[in-house]
Amino acid sequence: TEIDDQFRECLDAEQSRLSIHDLVTVGTGIKKGPVTKNKVRRSWEEGADSAGVFQLTHHDDPRPQSMRVDPWAFFPDMSARTIEEAEFTYQRHLMARKGLKKLAKVGGFNSNAIRRLLETGPRDKMPDFVADLREITGSGDGALEDRYIVWEYHGPLEENQVRDLMLASLPMEKQESMAEAIKVDPLDDTQFIIWFCNDEVLSFGLHPLESGESLYSVANFERDPAHIFGRGVPSLMRDSQAAINGAWRMMMDNGGLSSGPQIVIDQKGIEPVNGVWELQPRKLWYRTPQAMTGPGVPRPFEMFHVESRQ
Repeated sequence: TEIDDQFRECLDAEQSRLSIHDLVTVGTGIKKGPVTKNKVRRSWEEGADSAGVFQLTHHDDPRPQSMRVDPWAFFPDMSARTIEEAEFTYQRHLMARKGLKKLAKVGGFNSNAIRRLLETGPRDKMPDFVADLREITGSGDGALEDRYIVWEYHGPLEENQVRDLMLASLPMEKQESMAEAIKVDPLDDTQFIIWFCNDEVLSFGLHPLESGESLYSVANFERDPAHIFGRGVPSLMRDSQAAINGAWRMMMDNGGLSSGPQIVIDQKGIEPVNGVWELQPRKLWYRTPQAMTGPGVPRPFEMFHVESRQ
């Protein structure tokens, strides 16, 4: 009952439906987790020293979290064919200032680094695909505000990279004495998780699973044997859709042409009273002095009908 309640609270079913939508439309559905999210519960409790005096206390309340990952923000090892074969993954987070401030309250994140980011402001422009999507959906009128592009890396590190990151997290007086103590065996398949933005490392730690298995689950609607990403319904139906589009366009073009006659006007024989040569209801025309009359003389108007191919 407790597990069921926790998954309901983290909206696991809703996140699954969003992943299924991605699965059908773009061919790949991605979920991340369950991971542990450390929520902070606040409550008023009576102080231990004096009776009747209450204080606001904070308690850590770790809870599972399962979330859908946007395929546009997921960058796995493209040499792998499945997520199990992938050596590393990157996930892109587009964050406003509010999102960075929330990260500062999460355990394991460097609040000083986040403070420096907030002081300097966003450095990168929004990715082009965001503007493309807004244009496709017809909501691209408003200007796009810049966001902090925060990267989340899952994968192995070289020994010198591990040493640099560990030393950077220590006070200056301890770095020299600890430099030689940090050793990484190249045979160890140690996985790390790093969050970084611009030139700042926001979080650095070991992978939460001892097995090193990926926290990401990837499903394909139609699997592509060449790489991780699959094909969705629009991709599978594109040949049929192209045929339908061509037939519909042909029918509409012919319908437009056959809806009325093609009219030929002898400009030497007549001229419009208002000087406009476009056809209009109850329009008046003058017969010109050059107009010829009699049997066999072409009429000033001739009509030709296009056959309907409906």
